[in-house]
Amino acid sequence: MTVVVKQVGNEPIIISTIYEPIDMSVDPQKNRDLSNAIARKFTCPVYRIMDFTHFELTFDQLVAGLSEDVRFSEANIVILVVGNDELVEFQANAMKQAQYGGREAHYFTSVESALAFAREKIAS
Repeated sequence: MTVVVKQVGNEPIIISTIYEPIDMSVDPQKNRDLSNAIARKFTCPVYRIMDFTHFELTFDQLVAGLSEDVRFSEANIVILVVGNDELVEFQANAMKQAQYGGREAHYFTSVESALAFAREKIAS
């Protein structure tokens, strides 16, 4: 599996780590379904960290992933996108647009900073 999805302890935080090679016919749906199963345990916001630091995202994959994943994610999921290039940052901004689900999304350059953001929001 090129996508690893795990909950952080008992916290409403999910880390989805994407690795090469990815199968666009299976992996985005698998990522979404596993994340949704965790998110359904909570009534509060769930912070889903999508870690692209081990994967080089292409524009075609970005568009396919947005249309498959974001629109069908549970409503309580807040998406935190982690990566080191402009295309990953563009993805976080695109998720906010109505045609891609109009979701709350934030961009970070490290999983640690995304975790800190999520924990700060949970504590407030």
